Amino acid sequence: MDTINKIMMLLEKNNLSQKELTDYLELDKSTFSAWKNGKSKSFYKYLSQIANFLNVSTDYLLGKNLKSDIDIRRIARARNKMPEEDQERMMKVLELTFSKYFNDDFIDDDIDE
Repeated sequence: MDTINKIMMLLEKNNLSQKELTDYLELDKSTFSAWKNGKSKSFYKYLSQIANFLNVSTDYLLGKNLKSDIDIRRIARARNKMPEEDQERMMKVLELTFSKYFNDDFIDDDIDE
């Protein structure tokens, strides 16, 4: 599947519209039509933002990582909708419930989000 078809599939799968994506990118909706019709490949310069919007990696959009992790994307989408307090509570629940898998979480402790 090529990149633009993957973007369209992800929009549909996530119940998002092309207009929502173009609004997010601050582009005219005709730009997306040009992408779909193969008249423009300018979406490549927005790939990072598109991946962010769809909660996937740029590698996934480019077909470099064919194995997607749907559960992680679902959790990320839910987390993005939560207030900070709920995000912290969610992490604590995950850490307590699955503590044996969080034994190396110190690796990311110094990364600013």
